[in-house]
Order: sequence, then structure tokens, then C-alpha cells
Amino acid sequence: MPLIGTRRYPKGPSLTRSECHRLNLSGTKIRFDAPEHRDSQVPDRTELSMEKNIYDDALFSRFYEDNAAEPPRMELAVKWWEYTGLPILDGTGYLGQIRFRIFLNRMPEFSSLFRPKNLECAVERYIYTSPSSTRYPGTNRLDWRIADINGSRWVNYGMIGWTAMYSAEEVYTSFWQIPITDEHLLTVEFVQVIALKRTNLKQVFQKVIDAVMNSFTIELSSDAAAQKARVEKEYLGETLSKSLPPYEFDHLEALTGLEMVQKVSESLNHDLSIPKADFDEIVAKEEKKQEEELKAIRERVLQSHLRFFE
Repeated sequence: MPLIGTRRYPKGPSLTRSECHRLNLSGTKIRFDAPEHRDSQVPDRTELSMEKNIYDDALFSRFYEDNAAEPPRMELAVKWWEYTGLPILDGTGYLGQIRFRIFLNRMPEFSSLFRPKNLECAVERYIYTSPSSTRYPGTNRLDWRIADINGSRWVNYGMIGWTAMYSAEEVYTSFWQIPITDEHLLTVEFVQVIALKRTNLKQVFQKVIDAVMNSFTIELSSDAAAQKARVEKEYLGETLSKSLPPYEFDHLEALTGLEMVQKVSESLNHDLSIPKADFDEIVAKEEKKQEEELKAIRERVLQSHLRFFE
């Protein structure tokens, strides 16, 4: 790691000072190495050793509690790795960061996740409903591939978006997912934020991601291993897709209240002679129509995720 960072040689976490993390999830043992947390504003809060009962539903929650389709999740690890340059040239010196997170998602409706077809459908549900996703068609499931790491088979894909939220030039999230039981999906995310142009952050980020992911080892519990063996025998020969296109789905961009008023006004040729009460009634009907269209589209997409039952 350079003593002083530049755009060409950003200063960030040291790969030679990685910490060993161990997770025991109801008998499934997960180990990985990751650099020490490095962020000037956010303190490190990741445990190096953790034991959880993944069958305790109380440990899972939704970001949007009223969204029943969102897979409940349990946070397992969070680390931020900040990269800096020369303040005299780059303002604050901040060039970008990686936000590393691990979640366990509970998805019983997709059981068994060890079946390749079910897992691919579960990924679509994750993309469509997870707060980690932009939830826009065509922006997710980019660069889909299958990765075998230390005897475990992961699916890996990317997502573009969130530039406004991070005030960045570019944001790309890399997702890595693997089932660890019939209904539990392990999700690893690397949110890669490039704040300034003309840096070597992409190459530097990839080195960190490769180092972390290549260190993962997963030893399934006896129950989970039995589940996996049963499914592999039942669906002998079924495999994960080697490539998939970006995930597309029906989508309707909802109009805001003001936008709906403008739309109705334009449809009436801006007729100012219409009584306000009548105008408001027309707007209310259009809003209800939009709500019904949004609901119908959402139900249709959610149902498509369960097509493996067909």
C-alpha cells in the first residue's frame, strides 16, 4: 500500500493485513479473509467470530417491513474500505470506496435453493425486491457467471446505479450468492464507488474482491449437506446457466402527484372552465387507475419468479 495515494496509485486497505472471519450458522461453517476496515467517518463494527441460529425467524428483518415479497435478511458482516489521493490535487483526497456486506436471506418459497432452476428464480426475486438492488429493468444481473471457489459454486453478477446517492462518477455493485440450506441464501455484496474520474480504482477494487472471494470456504452442516445431496439426486443433470442476459421485467414509472395533475391538465387541453371539484375527481380516478396498473404489474412479475412450480 502506498504511503501517499494518487489517482494512479490510490491509498486503501492493505491486502497483507487481512483479518480472518469465522461464521457458524447452525452448523454451517464459513471462513473468509478480508482487509481491516478503513474509513475516516464510519467505525468498524464487524465481528471476527459469530454464531447464529439461522432457524430463529426473529433474527431476520425486512428493510421495508410492509413489503411481504422482500426476502427477510440477517446482517453478518459490514466493512468499508476507503481510497484516498492527494488532498492538494483531489479536494478532500477522497477517491472512492468499497462497501463490503454479507447478508443471509431467508427465501422458503424457493425451496429448494439447491436446485439450479429455483436458485436462478430466487436471484430474480432478490433483484426485484431487495433494497440492495436498484430495482430497475436492465440495470442488474450484468456479467452473469458461475464461479467455483474452494469447492463451492457461487453465482456472480453486477449492477449499475446509485451514482446520485453516493455523489459519484460511477457505482457498480458485484453480487455473489450461494445457498447454504434449502431456504437460506448467502449474499455477499461489494458496492464499488468511484468518486472521481481518471483513477485506477477499477483495477484496485478487483484485486480486493478477488482476494476476499478466493478466501471463502464453506462447510455445510450435516442437515444442509443432506438437503443438497437429495436435490442433486432428484434433479440429476440440471445445472446453473453459464450465461444470462441482464434481468428485464415489466415496469411502469409512477407519476408523482404534481405530474399526474399536469398529465390530466394536458389531456383536457388546459381547460380552466372545468370546476375544481370535477378536475380533482378526474385526477383521483387517474391515480387509482395508475395504482391498479402498478399492482397488476408487480403481481405478474412476482408470480413469474415462481415459474419453477409449473
